[in-house]
Amino acid sequence: MKIVMEYELSDFDCGSYLQIYCFEYESCEALICNFEDACKECKEKHDEMRAFLFLALGSTKEPKIVSTEFYFGGVLFDYRDFYNNGKVELPKITELEEWFEYKKNNP
Repeated sequence: MKIVMEYELSDFDCGSYLQIYCFEYESCEALICNFEDACKECKEKHDEMRAFLFLALGSTKEPKIVSTEFYFGGVLFDYRDFYNNGKVELPKITELEEWFEYKKNNP
């Protein structure tokens, strides 16, 4: 099944922009579950590594070498784009045909 993932990113320099990716996956539900798991796993690894580096370096500064990125379906994501107040906010996920129909009717 062809599935579209859509979400908006914003930064302080350029404003906001829309990210759209297409995946071949067994179902929308499976993609949502697996993406959420990958996002949570990346955050947990990031938090563990950051805590380890704080202890190992004896520093109160944020270590810059700890990655916040993960690959999902061949695309590089940053878990921080999907976390808000400690909870995962998933991107909009729809089947390709539904996405095209929505875009056609809502330009």
